[in-house]
Parts: sequence; structure tokens; C-alpha cells
Amino acid sequence: MNGLGPSLPGTSADWLLGWWSGLSSTQVTIATGRQAASSLAELGRSLSLSRERVRQLEFASRRSLLQAQRHHQPELPDRMHEVLSSAVAVPDNVLGNLAPTRCVVARDILLVSLGAVRPCTWAGDLPRWWCRDPDALAQRLVGLTAGMPMTGASLDDAVLASALPQHLPVQHLLLHSQSPIVRTDVGWVHRAHRLTDTVVLSLRECGAPQSLATLGARGSTPEATLRKALLRDDRFVYSRPRQLWALREWHPELASRYQHAGDALVDVLRERGPLTREALVFEMQRRYPVTPARLRQSLSSSRIGLHPDGRYDLVERGTAIQSDAEPSRPGSVRWADGGSVLEVSLVTTAAVLSGAVVAVPRWLTWQLGLRTPPAQHDFTLTTSDTLVVRRTIRGSSLSSLRGVAQELQARLGCVLLLSLDPRSGRASIRHECCQPARTQLPDQKCQAASEKGNSCLHGA
Repeated sequence: MNGLGPSLPGTSADWLLGWWSGLSSTQVTIATGRQAASSLAELGRSLSLSRERVRQLEFASRRSLLQAQRHHQPELPDRMHEVLSSAVAVPDNVLGNLAPTRCVVARDILLVSLGAVRPCTWAGDLPRWWCRDPDALAQRLVGLTAGMPMTGASLDDAVLASALPQHLPVQHLLLHSQSPIVRTDVGWVHRAHRLTDTVVLSLRECGAPQSLATLGARGSTPEATLRKALLRDDRFVYSRPRQLWALREWHPELASRYQHAGDALVDVLRERGPLTREALVFEMQRRYPVTPARLRQSLSSSRIGLHPDGRYDLVERGTAIQSDAEPSRPGSVRWADGGSVLEVSLVTTAAVLSGAVVAVPRWLTWQLGLRTPPAQHDFTLTTSDTLVVRRTIRGSSLSSLRGVAQELQARLGCVLLLSLDPRSGRASIRHECCQPARTQLPDQKCQAASEKGNSCLHGA
């Protein structure tokens, strides 16, 4: 035996096993470790060798392997190139038949030395498969998932059409935790769009528009959450008269070109000119059906004006902006300190503690001069934070009070007294549960005060 393995002609002899047998024990340890992804430094420490010496021994082993290959199978690189070029990945046994041996480690080292690599996917390197381009299979799989959502049968057809190698563990790869798609009761969907993709498959399965309640019940999803998701997705259209959701691919005629009622109202007036309320309502119901309350909200927009004769038109044409009539004053809001400060009593609800905007009576924004939406007034709290009072076509509100409520140790049911000084732009909030005469809410008691049996008075 020489350094090239058994001196026998052709490939009938196991020359790879002969080469492997001719390695020193140190070279065998290095070759085996490198196949197991051990670093040069790790092998050097285990063998008490320097990293450079390990590299030299590995290089010498591979050089002798390639010399043996050129001696026994000079045609092997061309045959490998032909096989690897025919598919994005080939199984072990296909390349193994090109260099039959009982020493699998030696064969793998040879294949790597000749340019073969393991395919790389989102599940990591794919064992027992070889390729020339490590990213080719991943790109093919990503292209397959781009067609989601699909039913199981549709995915099987797509796999066949994608010409992926036979016996490739496609199912294992698609079910992997790092896969961009997941399998549900109705089919395969994108992991990042699981909710809306599931609705797409559900609508395709039933073949007709469905109500929000029906779609939400199938996946046990709250209707509010589902509605927001469908509104953000261009694949769905909402049939306003029937209050049903459908796929845009079915009924493109159901898709509205308006984002909301205000856009439809402006478009009607821009095309038709000044209109009476009756004519405007008729045209709106034809183009963008909404409730009377929603239409009233839209008519209060700063873009819509009112002629002296009672017809509505666009402000951009010189029509006077509408101004709200003064609403009735609620008991929770009043002028104090000689009419210079507005005081508002607010009950700490779950929405307040969660950080949501706080609805307030429209009388408050009317007194602040916010009489045509959209409009807002900024106030500076004693903590230097900004409190924003807003008037929109949907109503009046305050920005989040969560931070203030936490600082004042307000609990669910506590009463906060908000003082607004429009002239200075300053605002303050007090935890005022036990002063019914000031808050105008005699029935409200602070939960903390009830537990203590006395006052729960804090200031901020």
C-alpha cells in the first residue's frame, strides 16, 4: 500500500478506505472532528497542538486524498458536476454511487474537497443531501411559500410543480419551527399573517361573503381584532349595504375607492357642487352607505362648509366653515376660579389604566374653542408631560392618562380631578375621590379610600 491507497486499477477496489487506513491516528481525529464542525482551535486543544499545526495536518490529508482521486478516479469531478447541475439538491446515495466505499467519512471529505456542500435551509444544513449552491434549495422553498395561503391539496400540487427533488423531506422542512408558514385546520398560512390568511382560506372554502361574527367564531378571534386586521389587508373588501366580508379576487366591484366616509363626502361635493342635506344623503347612500350618526360626524369636518341657504359645499371653494352649537353642559365639567379654569371629573376605568385615550364631553372641547374637527389644544402638566385635548369627527378625547394615574396610585373606580387653564396652557390632576362637593360626583368613592376607611387624597 502507498499514499494513494490500494494499487488496483479502476474503481472496483475501495481506494477511499485504503486512503483512510493510511492516515495517522492524529489525522483521523482531525478529519473526523472537522466533519463534526469542530474548529481548529478546539481540535488543537484536545490534541495538544497549535491551531496552525492542525491546519497543516488537515491540508496534508486533503492533498493526499485528491492525489488518490486523480489516480483512481480522474473523471469523478466531471461526473459530480453533471449530477449536481441536474437538481438543486441530490441525496447521499446518488453521489455515493459515484465513489462507492465502506468508509463514509472518507467519501464525505472527498465530496467536500471537490466542491459539494450541504443545502442550507431555515432548518439549518440538510443532512444526507448534497448540492453545488448552498442557497439554491432555500430559494426554491421560499418561492413555494410565497404562494400561501394554500390548502393541503394545493400545496401538494405546488410541490410537484416546483420540481423539488424526489424524497426531499419537504413536509419536515415546512413544519419546522423556523419555517415561514404553519399548518392550520384549513390549510397552510404565513406565520406572520396567520389570522388573515386563515380568513382567506375560510372564505374560499365557503365560496361566499361572510359576516364578521361568522369569520371570528371559526377561529375564536374577537370581532374587533379581526375587523382591524381585515381593514389593513388589501385582499378583503367590505360590502357596506350587506355588512359582509368578501375576497377582492371575487368581487372587485365591492371595493370602495374611499378610505372613510369623509373622503366620500368630499368627492360627492367636488363632483356635484353645493347640495342640500337631502340630496347629499341620497348620493352618499348610493356611493358609501353609512349610518345617520356617521354622516353627521362627517358633515362636521373642517373641509365641509355651509352656505347661508342651507346647502353644503367644500370650504376650499370659499364656503364658511360650520361651527357647532353649544352642547348642553354635563355635571362632570364646569368652570371654576371665576371662570378661568375648566375642571373635569374623570372616573378611573380599565381603559384609563390600560393607556387608552379618554373620552370627554363635547362641551369641554367647545369651551376650549375646538368647535370644528379636527382640532386640538395642548396643555403642560405639572410633571412637564403634555396633555392633549382633541376634537375629531368621532368625538372629544384626552390623551392617555395612564402614567398620571399610576403616579397618583389611582385604582379602578378612583376619581381624578383635571384642571385646565386655557390662557396659560397649564394643567393639573388630583386624586380627588373624597371631595364630592368639588367633583360633582357624590356617589363616586375611591377604592383605596374605602379600603383604608379614610381619605385617599394625592396631588400632582
